[in-house]
Amino acid sequence: MLIIFCLTVLLASIFPIVSLADYNHSTWGVYESGGCTVKLFTDYRSYYSNADTVDVWATSDNCPTFYYDLVLVNEEFNRATSQTFSGYFSYRMPTKQFDIDLVQQPDSNGDWSDGDLYHVILRIYSDSAHNQQVAVLDNPINIYK
Repeated sequence: MLIIFCLTVLLASIFPIVSLADYNHSTWGVYESGGCTVKLFTDYRSYYSNADTVDVWATSDNCPTFYYDLVLVNEEFNRATSQTFSGYFSYRMPTKQFDIDLVQQPDSNGDWSDGDLYHVILRIYSDSAHNQQVAVLDNPINIYK
């Protein structure tokens, strides 16, 4: 019984419990510096045939106003859609939606293979001219169509 208890405590410390509220949200892209934290989120990690959009937003805590460019690229980091977003935020970036129907299919036959890998890329800048890049955040996602 003691061995089972010890194993349970060990596993719980290795694999933290994730709340169901955070289950669908991906938070791969994180920037931290001097108490400032920016996190990049997508509504899911994988998108299937019933999905229409990839919803993306970012949050910042204890940060100045940041300016941004947001793009979706394929696994070779080539732009996967003509959709791009830019703007600024100081607490939460408004949710942006990449239309999955506009995402270029990865092979020459126009077929989606299983779990094609894409990256949501957020570039943040300290200036409105987008000359002083602060960080690049990356959230990998899969699209199954």
